[in-house]
Amino acid sequence: MSSQSLTRVCLIAAIALLLPIESLARSGMNTAHGVSQKSRRRATSSSPQEMLDLALYYYNNDDISGKAEQSFQQLLTSKYEQTPQYETAQFYLAAYYQRKFYLQLAKGGEKDWNALKQAAVEYRKYTDKFYKTGTHTWLNDSFFNLALVKLQLNENSAAIDELLKVKYAERLDSTVYIYQVVWSSKSQSVVDAYIPAARLAEYSLSVVQAKDYYFEKAVLQIQKWCQATATR
Repeated sequence: MSSQSLTRVCLIAAIALLLPIESLARSGMNTAHGVSQKSRRRATSSSPQEMLDLALYYYNNDDISGKAEQSFQQLLTSKYEQTPQYETAQFYLAAYYQRKFYLQLAKGGEKDWNALKQAAVEYRKYTDKFYKTGTHTWLNDSFFNLALVKLQLNENSAAIDELLKVKYAERLDSTVYIYQVVWSSKSQSVVDAYIPAARLAEYSLSVVQAKDYYFEKAVLQIQKWCQATATR
């Protein structure tokens, strides 16, 4: 190989090592119905899919600075309302607020009840808009996560109503993807599985309606049940 060719190869290799390759890994909260892992460069996005990819990049890298929030909201305009990315963005904006509550706690912050309340608002926007339209991809995921939000807010009756809706909506959306029941830094809390929606709702109802119910115990019980169900 000539010295000129060798120099060119070395230059290409050096550039390749410097390129920032970042993965969209599933982590934390219920990233429903399996968003696939993707590697991408951080870049200014233009198409709806590129915009969604960037938003999910921030989301999956535990952003609570507002970058993920702003990126999802950019898709939630009338300009993109007829795209499939709009529906996904609505679900993940809700998931962002719910996840933010637990991420801030893990970082030593105070309980941000407003984040949970906003999560409830955004999950309801999804269920109201996409119960009769769209793909229903995140329908029961939204009902289930809304139930968890209501439980964390000590609104147990409202949570029970949402769990009942999971059962009723099974014909439209038969599974709920659970990565973790709620976000946690503990690896043993990972489920990473599609759980039958009606069965999940029934078990969760039994836990919530038990005499010895309290939130942290309920989350652990649901987590262990999901893990056992996933391995069958």
